[in-house]
Amino acid sequence: MENEITAQPTNVQNLEPKSLLTADLHEEQVDVAEEEALDLEKLSKEELLKYLLEFKVEDNLGKSNNTLKQIKSHFDAIAEGERNAALQKFIENGSEEGDFDFKKDAVTVKFEKTFDEIRDKLSVAHSNQEKEKDKNLEIKKDLLDKLRALISL
Repeated sequence: MENEITAQPTNVQNLEPKSLLTADLHEEQVDVAEEEALDLEKLSKEELLKYLLEFKVEDNLGKSNNTLKQIKSHFDAIAEGERNAALQKFIENGSEEGDFDFKKDAVTVKFEKTFDEIRDKLSVAHSNQEKEKDKNLEIKKDLLDKLRALISL
């Protein structure tokens, strides 16, 4: 048979199973995410605000959302620590906990405003992405209907 296909020998030792390649890629992604998280933990409130002010919404909205949540989480932890320290000092000075009124500083106010603006941008981007998906689905359905009509001729 002239058209018979014969397998060419390959060096099996150089081949890696797909699962190992996928695992390596996943580990690299986890390492990068952990590095980002560690970097955020080291930042002060002012540095987190600066990071947030420079934050760009990516095409990958899920990644942007996760990063935004991490920034907010670290900022909230710092702010809560400051609040608890102020409350402790307030109580140590002989005042009652019920009388404590913690005022937000300018950094916290600016952070919360900026966070809300970015969250709104993400929400709009997500909504636009969903609309685009719906539009594309309708186009695909229309094309399939036309293809079915052509095939049935």
